[in-house]
Amino acid sequence: YRRNMKKILLTGAGGFLGRQFLWRIKDSNKYFVYAVTSNTEKLNGIISAPNIQIIEKGAKIDWKDLDIVLHGAFSRAGESSGYITSLVYAKQIFNEAISNKVSAIINISSQSLYGNNPNIPWSEDAELIPNDIYGMAKASAEILLDGIARDSETTITNLRLSSIMLNARFVNVFVQNAIDGKPIHIVGGTQKVSFMDIRDAVDGILALIDTPISKWDKVYNLGTGKQNSIIEIAEIVKEVATKYVTNEVEINVEKKDIFLNPCMNVSKFNKLTSWNAQYDIKEMIKSQFEYLLDNKLGGGNGVSTSYPLTYKWQ
Repeated sequence: YRRNMKKILLTGAGGFLGRQFLWRIKDSNKYFVYAVTSNTEKLNGIISAPNIQIIEKGAKIDWKDLDIVLHGAFSRAGESSGYITSLVYAKQIFNEAISNKVSAIINISSQSLYGNNPNIPWSEDAELIPNDIYGMAKASAEILLDGIARDSETTITNLRLSSIMLNARFVNVFVQNAIDGKPIHIVGGTQKVSFMDIRDAVDGILALIDTPISKWDKVYNLGTGKQNSIIEIAEIVKEVATKYVTNEVEINVEKKDIFLNPCMNVSKFNKLTSWNAQYDIKEMIKSQFEYLLDNKLGGGNGVSTSYPLTYKWQ
């Protein structure tokens, strides 16, 4: 059954990206995934497929049976106590994969590494100037991998992901306010942000997995390459709201100079894989409405037909 499939070890399988990845490839005849999680009971209750084997974190792994390690396990932003644990685990996974001559490692990294670098849009060779401990920890994981993999037979790459829309707390607040008939309050508004849909993130990762590893480089930016200001996002929420709620959305802006302008140049990845993001900001906001309204109407049965099902599993 597994003979002609790509065998992938996925760490962080119970996390946000991991669950969406599993949902996307379940029942595929191209990939067999060993899904490593610290909560096997929960993940078994969410997903079951013939091409997915759920493994308890710390259990024995048959490294010789693997083609690719997809390392997605990492503490969430803001949980500083978990970053050390995350780095120790990353070091262990990288060491084992490389000493067992696994062909390739994809390390899920983050645009937060670029932090305060003013040269927008950031290209992969831009100076790393993390402005928080999360960005610093993600940079450390890349440095760890580079050091461990040096002179080895394993091909490595770091995928620096753009911010995922579902993690954008302020957009959730905007949409929730629109649903509840409350005004959207903005401080500043000219700040720019760059988001990617979770489904695009997974499809981008799969596009890389489907590209011969001989063509991989050490670092890629993965995102839409597009930006929106906070005010633009509020206006799109107002426009999209007309499809879902009857009340008109009011936007209040408190003028203030706040500089925020993250954006990555994603042309290197797009050129390698011919992949492009499918979901624009309006599509992402529609999905927020559908998810939040589904929950409000008591449809919280763990399954939503109109959205990546993983969001229900948060």
